[in-house]
Amino acid sequence: MPIRAYYSEPVSSFLKDDDERILGVLTSQHHHTLDELQRSAWLQQIPILKTTLAQRPSGRIFLEFYIPRMGKRADAVLLLETIVFVLEFKVGASEHSAAAFDQVEDYAPDLKNFHEGSHTVAIVPVLIATKAKPRHKVSN
Repeated sequence: MPIRAYYSEPVSSFLKDDDERILGVLTSQHHHTLDELQRSAWLQQIPILKTTLAQRPSGRIFLEFYIPRMGKRADAVLLLETIVFVLEFKVGASEHSAAAFDQVEDYAPDLKNFHEGSHTVAIVPVLIATKAKPRHKVSN
């Protein structure tokens, strides 16, 4: 079964990729109504990920990664050596809600048990509250 993610690249390629091109890939793969908040969230997540990963160009990144069984998508999955980080962003949040913790924690056992490539690796759920309010107007 192919990996289902809107965007999938080696981290080194992701770091060099243009943010607007990444946004275009995400948008083209999104088969639902795309609202401005989702678009703005992606535009905030991309530079956060690039800044965070700048000193760690190995590995692979998946954006909007399909979680088996749940029918949901994790904002990002990062494969670094033998560790899978499941990243869930809460753009504009200044604190972590119990529901947000539950959401990202639920992804880990589903990946471990229902995604063949994850059976033998450590899976680390990570919740990220950005504290910044999402931008509603994006320049073209």
